[in-house]
Amino acid sequence: QLLPPGVAGELCVGGRLTRPCYRNDPEGSQRRFPADPFAAGGRIYRTGDLARWNRDGTLEFLGRIDAQVKIRGHRIEPSAIEAVLGRYSGMRSARVIAVGDGSSRQLCAYYVADRELRGEELRAYLGRQLPEYMVPSFFVAVDVLPVTANGKLDVAALPSPFDLLREPAAVRDGGEDLTEPQRRLRRIWQEVLGVAKVGLDEDFFALGGHSLKVLVTVAEIRRAFQVELSPAALFRARTLRAQSALVAAGPKARQAPIAPAPPKPFYPASPAQKRLFLLQQLALDSTAYNMPYAFSVEGALDSARLGAALEKVVARHEVLRTGFELVEDEVVQRIHAPSPFAVETVEDERDLPELMRDFVRPFDLSRAPLLRVRIVRRREQASLLLVDVHHILMDGTSTELFWRELSQAYDGRELGAVPLQYKDFSEWQRSAEVRWSLKAQEEYWLAQYRGGVPALQLPLDFPRGEYQSFAGRTLRFDLGAALTRRLREVCERHDLSLNMLLLGAWSITLAKRSGSEDLVVGTPAYARQHADAKDAMGMFANTLALRLRPRGELTVEAYLAQVREVVLRALENGDYPFEELVERLALPRDASRNPLFDSLFVTQDFPARALSFEGVRVEPLELEATTAKFDLSCFAAPEGDQVRLVVEYCSDLFREATVRDLAAHFERLLGALCESPAACIANLEGSTAVSPVATEPTLAVVRSPRAEPAPDTPRPGEETVPKLLAFWREVLGVEDVDAETDFFAAGGHSLKAIGLMLRIKKAFGVDLPNSVIFRYPTVSAMAQLLAGGADGYRFSHLVQLSKGRGSRRLFCIHPAPGSVVCYRPLAELLPPEWSVFGLQAKGLIRGQAPHATVEEMAADYVREIVREQPRGPYFLLGWSVGGKIAYEVARQLEAFGERVSLLAMVDTDPVFLPKARAQFPRLRLFGFGLWMLLTQGGTVRKNWHVLDISSFWPPDLWRRLRMWIELVRAVVRYRPPRHAVAAEVVLFQTAGCARREERLDDKALSVGSVVRDLEIVPVAGHHLDLFSAPNVEPLCAELAKRLGGQLVAQNVLNQSMPSARLAVI
Repeated sequence: QLLPPGVAGELCVGGRLTRPCYRNDPEGSQRRFPADPFAAGGRIYRTGDLARWNRDGTLEFLGRIDAQVKIRGHRIEPSAIEAVLGRYSGMRSARVIAVGDGSSRQLCAYYVADRELRGEELRAYLGRQLPEYMVPSFFVAVDVLPVTANGKLDVAALPSPFDLLREPAAVRDGGEDLTEPQRRLRRIWQEVLGVAKVGLDEDFFALGGHSLKVLVTVAEIRRAFQVELSPAALFRARTLRAQSALVAAGPKARQAPIAPAPPKPFYPASPAQKRLFLLQQLALDSTAYNMPYAFSVEGALDSARLGAALEKVVARHEVLRTGFELVEDEVVQRIHAPSPFAVETVEDERDLPELMRDFVRPFDLSRAPLLRVRIVRRREQASLLLVDVHHILMDGTSTELFWRELSQAYDGRELGAVPLQYKDFSEWQRSAEVRWSLKAQEEYWLAQYRGGVPALQLPLDFPRGEYQSFAGRTLRFDLGAALTRRLREVCERHDLSLNMLLLGAWSITLAKRSGSEDLVVGTPAYARQHADAKDAMGMFANTLALRLRPRGELTVEAYLAQVREVVLRALENGDYPFEELVERLALPRDASRNPLFDSLFVTQDFPARALSFEGVRVEPLELEATTAKFDLSCFAAPEGDQVRLVVEYCSDLFREATVRDLAAHFERLLGALCESPAACIANLEGSTAVSPVATEPTLAVVRSPRAEPAPDTPRPGEETVPKLLAFWREVLGVEDVDAETDFFAAGGHSLKAIGLMLRIKKAFGVDLPNSVIFRYPTVSAMAQLLAGGADGYRFSHLVQLSKGRGSRRLFCIHPAPGSVVCYRPLAELLPPEWSVFGLQAKGLIRGQAPHATVEEMAADYVREIVREQPRGPYFLLGWSVGGKIAYEVARQLEAFGERVSLLAMVDTDPVFLPKARAQFPRLRLFGFGLWMLLTQGGTVRKNWHVLDISSFWPPDLWRRLRMWIELVRAVVRYRPPRHAVAAEVVLFQTAGCARREERLDDKALSVGSVVRDLEIVPVAGHHLDLFSAPNVEPLCAELAKRLGGQLVAQNVLNQSMPSARLAVI
């Protein structure tokens, strides 16, 4: 549709010289080269530029039509605002851009006018034409709109509205006469709250304030006025007028500048860094504390220029080139010299989740920089920019600073002086002055937990594992405008911040679902209280462990008043490091969960990741969460007239359906709280929670743990105990140690434990997770563990058998012997885009009991499958009894809402539902299995390091055969529900197995009665040699047809891999 002069629209180019397409980009061609509506058979090129015809016949370029910005959750086209501004009397030209970083982004209108136009009249005019969220916060008159050499707006040359705010006339305040201190305080509010207009009697919390912003404001007031105010005082003085009076009468702050630390080879890590170092050492393969980001880039992203910009930013901030290690059992920071920064560039068309799965991997904290950057070229003029950084380097404020400086460095702008290096801050934290100032805060926190620490006992869908799982997912939902408005009214009536109200409701939800009226919820605290730390890069973060008691007999009003006081007291004592509180409480070590609390609640603005490079368009991409730091975390972000909520949960503990139910319960409870604030908590909307799978303790007494009995294994060699005793004495620094001395009771703590485990692993050549010290804290227990096969603690059901070039995965369930070595020939033959994984059975190593049921087996396998591939579609295969187990795996995956595309059963017994009293020939099975293992022991032994299979020492052999029998017994007892799987099911069947089905007396017991639309594919060979040459190749060819691909052009007969003839039942 052609537009008249003065109306903005997309600029399109047509004519005989218009190219019909992009080369090798049919999708882009279809989008950019549509049919010309004005010339039959022709095409036009959609430029993506916004333009308009002026009345004098000139064509005016207005910017990119897709240059959207996101402000407080709303996607806005600045060009739409510019078009309305352009129609105002006296307006010559106007441009609207986003200013500020992260959650403080706002719209600013720059304009050239023929007469004097005031911001108030322009704001009122736009308010009549546009929604409130599209009205700019700032209006700046300029003589001319600067442009770059190619005619586009030169954003860098525009004056900053934040700088103009410092001039008294820059922003009018509705006729109010403000004193100079009030203007300075208003400036702080404007920056912290991200608002342009602040009246003397406006409420801090009504403008978007919450607990974290209170702490930021306290720090800014200290910095600007040298006045010390408490968070509680600021909370009670909620208006600009009241806070101005507090500032005028407040006590002077006594805060000396942070001095630069003297040069040293290394520096002690801060408490927050120590904690993150410890968590990484306890789970070396975890990415829970990685902070990954992804951006789409339209235009020619210059990799050399980006690398130079990264080098510049990393060189100026020492923390970005810092590694972490243990020196004399103390975590230290070692700062490395500046060096070239390698930006990896690849071409890859896979989807974003697959790209991130390959890109995000554990960091070795000793090797700086703990930062990775990758450019993924998708097509001409289009890329993805992937960034991954470890949380030990930076907090949320630092990431916003990092994006801003990276943008400035890429554009060639000056970055200014670095205000503070992080090592100077961590040294200052250890100073006698700071330690003395924290004594009263330490007493406050210790008093909160005298008598014990309550443990949250939520109903779990899956049993809690021996070690903490960081596998996670997120659930997103919004509180609508009507409910949000009612919540704000409750806050106003009861002197609450929205954060306090939401936190109170979250704690009531947890209490109702757990049955506990005493619980701990964590929340983050702003840790940049010193003036020098405002714009520094580093890990400036602390956590507050809030003890809350939502007793049923309390009214909602009374409980929320308690929550308010708990939050205010915690904020006043918020400088005391959480890590030191954990150390002082000497909690029993529990490797399966976090110390002190399992649920986190945060009210904050979600950062916008404002990254912008000259000449290209950069947009942040939403990433699917695959990790969770706690069992349950709730993040609330007020945006306009709604509240966005994100629940992050451990997917090894909770199903998505359970979390959805909890979120709905939370929302219902918020509504009930608004309706009946005088009601007792016990009478508010209840819970429909199910009973826990496993009972968990409700109170952890503050004491050191006792050693858990070690596995029943032979005594170690004569040299093991003396070596361990020497390590215990060296690390603990005491001589009075014997074989039964508990490491933690004797003064050991988490960092010393890591030092101990490093010595043990080096001396004995074992690769144990550091967390085993929590289960085996005595010399005798550790010695027995070492003697009994310590490598077992690295056991994983999932074993990667081949790594394909693509993103597709085939998961193969073990047959009766439990191992997956049999699938190696298949893995070598399948199409090259497929990666093949085997799932081996529990019981292959010492100290492991086999699964008792197929359902338990499948639940464990599903957990590991989903950790490797969080979303479907899934492709499953099982040989022999593995086919029945794979059926249950498919059923559970589909019950979680995931899609299973293929379930391949290879020669699985067609008697799918054996009679209830069916017996199997145990002695015959035992003898046959013994013969097979002895004749094929070389194959298994060759692969034991890959498959975690134990030795063929007679006791081990006996244990393996017992495991085999238990596995078969579990499969015989399994009763699969009929027609419970929607996936395509294929049975690859040998002639022997087909004859067995023909002999069935009761066809209702057949696999065909359980599986709807079963496809049966005859295959050559016998049951035991299907995965050996020559039978494996035709089998793989049939499988490849259903996977969509061709076999690898090679013959497994010529490979060195021995024929895998393992007995399969």
